[in-house]
Amino acid sequence: MSKMKRAIVINGLSRGGTNIVWNILQSNENIVGCRKETHEIFWKYPIRGLARIHRFLFCLIYRISPYFLKKYIHAFIKNKYELKKMSSLFHPIKKYKNPTEIYTKKEMEDSIVCIKSTDRDIKLASIIDDAYDNTINIFLVRDPYAVIYGWFRRGKSIKQAAAFYNWHIKKIQQLFSKNQQNSVLVRFDSVIKDPLKFQHLILNKFGIDNFSSEYLRLKFNKKVLNENHEHLDLSINNPGGWFKITDYDKFVKKDIDEIQKKFLDPNQNSLINKLCSDSIEYYRNLPSLGE
Repeated sequence: MSKMKRAIVINGLSRGGTNIVWNILQSNENIVGCRKETHEIFWKYPIRGLARIHRFLFCLIYRISPYFLKKYIHAFIKNKYELKKMSSLFHPIKKYKNPTEIYTKKEMEDSIVCIKSTDRDIKLASIIDDAYDNTINIFLVRDPYAVIYGWFRRGKSIKQAAAFYNWHIKKIQQLFSKNQQNSVLVRFDSVIKDPLKFQHLILNKFGIDNFSSEYLRLKFNKKVLNENHEHLDLSINNPGGWFKITDYDKFVKKDIDEIQKKFLDPNQNSLINKLCSDSIEYYRNLPSLGE
């Protein structure tokens, strides 16, 4: 591990667009995902409460640990993520760095690992940042109406979803303010409107500017929600998940947030406006990509 290890950490919400952002970044051969989300690597339990306790204790122990123990924790974290990244060499799809070429072991070792932390796992952002030699934290913010609708469809009440969205916005503000130099605060809709610009923005922060992207790997079992509230499976004729960038508009709804917001009724919209007024204002005032 003599070579400097680099990481990109996507910090966002479930139903907040982290999957497509993860795949947009991994479409570049300099970046390889660690295949599993943070909670799946460190605390995957059948009972949600156990994961919350484990996460709390982990963060507490790290905070009170002396320097030498922190170094051990850093090595443990890095080893977990790097092993998951290297396992892509044996995956029938993820071993490809483009539609036709396979990664060599050295290319995989030298690549930037892309990590996805959602919901309460964003608390680990500063710990992961300490563990790696060079880290870029991406704080991804999605339209509150679209996120809350996504959770509502999956059983949460509007009030529950709004409360968690507000917590998330406050936590992102706190984390971003601590380390703006190595962080990117970005709106989800900005990323999907110009995915290559987003790729360039992130890779330039690692000093990488000599690359081209003809394809995007949008997930080998990619599905999108259309205006009729139906999921379209894009992987039927493309099991590798690779799509030409020129065909991007055919497969990604750049106005997906607006589409999802239309499924909320007036009473639900009114309640979200009331419960999330500060978060809505914060979201609307976020600058466009790269500003």
